[in-house]
Amino acid sequence: MKEIYYETRHICIWYDLSQSLGSAAWYGSIPTPEFREAFLKCTEVITEKHLKNWLADNRKMEMMSQEDQAWVELMAPTVLSSGLKKMATIVSEDIFHHMAVVDLFDKVSGQLTFQNHYFRNETEALTWLECVTPSLEKVTETLQ
Repeated sequence: MKEIYYETRHICIWYDLSQSLGSAAWYGSIPTPEFREAFLKCTEVITEKHLKNWLADNRKMEMMSQEDQAWVELMAPTVLSSGLKKMATIVSEDIFHHMAVVDLFDKVSGQLTFQNHYFRNETEALTWLECVTPSLEKVTETLQ
């Protein structure tokens, strides 16, 4: 059963303990303080709930600042030590944001402790994660 962990107008973080799955759906251009707080909340729920699978839904996320990209790179060890086994990233519709995310993963690729793959839709991503979440659309629709 899915439970909302944290929600603002720019993000919805939820988890499903029965599948050891968590997710963050990002929306729009996110101010630095809110972006960083949300990123830390993602790491917090992964660690607190001992999640093994993560779905990063970046479809509606717009480009993050270079400062935030550098900060995420510095914070990478917290995610890398979280216990995740798989991360499925649904790519952003904003090509510049998509390339920034790929670049971030490339920078830490030698340190990755989990598998990461990119997808164009949630069905493919959830299939790869071996998770079934038929009501995922309902969670993300509430923020759009």
